[in-house]
Amino acid sequence: MKAIIKQTPVPRSTFSFQCSLFTVICSLFTVLFLSCHSSPKLPLLYPETAQTIPLEPGGLAYIIADTKTSGPILENLNIVEINKRVYRQLLDRTNFITAAIYPQGNDLRFQLSARGRYPVSRIKTFFGFSKYWKKARSPESGMSYRFSSVHRMSVAVNSAQAFVSSFGSAASAAAPYSAVGTEAPEDFFETGKGSALSCWLENPSPMLNKYLEDMGIDLAIPAQRLFISFFPVNNQGYEANLLLQFPFTAQARAIGNLLSMGRDYNTLNEDTADHAAISAPAEDSREILVSILFSNPPVHDDKNLTIKTNALSVEEISLLFDMFSL
Repeated sequence: MKAIIKQTPVPRSTFSFQCSLFTVICSLFTVLFLSCHSSPKLPLLYPETAQTIPLEPGGLAYIIADTKTSGPILENLNIVEINKRVYRQLLDRTNFITAAIYPQGNDLRFQLSARGRYPVSRIKTFFGFSKYWKKARSPESGMSYRFSSVHRMSVAVNSAQAFVSSFGSAASAAAPYSAVGTEAPEDFFETGKGSALSCWLENPSPMLNKYLEDMGIDLAIPAQRLFISFFPVNNQGYEANLLLQFPFTAQARAIGNLLSMGRDYNTLNEDTADHAAISAPAEDSREILVSILFSNPPVHDDKNLTIKTNALSVEEISLLFDMFSL
């Protein structure tokens, strides 16, 4: 097992993030609380149990959250340039969120749909007098929305639901709602049933393997997809279920064995530097990821590998979500 876990010093995170999904969320709702626009008919948000979600396909990560039970997670996210009071008002007024993060190089950066109770009396006036927000109409649906070339965002909202999209350039802007939607992977909703917040990542291997390499862990995980679901635990944080899906059963079994061996090795060598690197309090998203992967023995089921964590604090979950920042 010494070939798997190397005694490599753990560097502090040096990643430079341009913005995050949740900064975009807060930018949208800052607009909503400053103003209101009683838009014409908008596409209905799909129910939580629908197999298709109202977001464009091609995303790197998709997130679904019940804001009432995931509130502590959402409140503790590392959001920059946002008024905390406005953000709390957002959470108080929102019941359900679906969101997507798209890969670098994609014209569409972020997309979000939300369901709640939003103020409508002032939005029309705000948009009417703002020089930054112009009215546009979707050629596919004929529905109207507002677009800002300065913010590179499009927004549509009524009293019950809101849609927002963020773009890499003003020229690529389009309606904030998806005309086709994205089909959720098989077993995603079943895996996350009863959770406060769930997400899935397509092709997570490059990200996972880079983080493991940065931590000095010589292990490659060839996963096709990753599901993460957070479940409240008696006011003591959240337990996370991680489900890794592999192309082949043999791969899932082999990675499960390696993770179990790595966990056993460090448990038997508690005084080594290797154990300290994994069990010490996490300081960044790489460390919390490694801590989770080695927290409990994985359960193998055909092409799937499931890891159930111990209780995580909202601070630890916030570190984990830093992985999704761009």
